[in-house]
Amino acid sequence: MSDDNQGRGDLTRAINALILQRAQTSDAAQIASLNDAIDNLQGNLQDLNQAQGEAATQIMNQASEQLQQVLAQAPKDLLDQAGQQIRQAIKNLRS
Repeated sequence: MSDDNQGRGDLTRAINALILQRAQTSDAAQIASLNDAIDNLQGNLQDLNQAQGEAATQIMNQASEQLQQVLAQAPKDLLDQAGQQIRQAIKNLRS
């Protein structure tokens, strides 16, 4: 598992990638889905800021699972640009 500081950075980069993708779509359903994902991940980030040790590890695991769900559910073209950043964040959060 990545250390807490790296985990926060990876999670922040993934959130930023989703925010950029949200700005590039006009589809209301995609925007709503991205809003939900962003809100959940920002909650994880807030929790991670307060956590240490095993609790931080659990939060990073949860965030990586949420990011995988985002990738699985999003239309391929929506996440072409952000997908690589999100996949890297998942990898880092789990390593």
